[in-house]
Amino acid sequence: MKPVQDFLGRRIAATHRVVQAALDARMRTRGADFTTWKVLVHLNDGDRPSQRELAARMSIDPATLVRHLDRVETDGLVVRERDERDRRVVRVVITPAGRAMYEELNRVAQQFDQELRALLRHDEYDRLLRTLRRITDHLTTKERSNGERVG
Repeated sequence: MKPVQDFLGRRIAATHRVVQAALDARMRTRGADFTTWKVLVHLNDGDRPSQRELAARMSIDPATLVRHLDRVETDGLVVRERDERDRRVVRVVITPAGRAMYEELNRVAQQFDQELRALLRHDEYDRLLRTLRRITDHLTTKERSNGERVG
């Protein structure tokens, strides 16, 4: 039997944690974090999703999203507004400060991505990307067919 540290899923999860922590640390030097960037990424297109729609886009629980939104709203990066047609719906809107923070954090993410890509030859990068997509597609299809939440 393989030692547990050799399991592919465990290696992928460990790599994810290390990569996300490194990116988060770099973003914190700019006054925000990975989660802030993740929220802003889903708002930067100018769309005004409801909180429920945003949670679905981010593949997180709506209650978890509320905690994130409380923080980024306090930081002035987003505002929540009642929908004009249905007052029960709360829309999330990126502010000019949020757009500026998104741009800054996106630059950090792009620099980090270039650093990671530099570790691989072009053919290695292409192969890794195809492999990760195939794993994601397989698990996404399998979990959807089982009725499980994906993300």
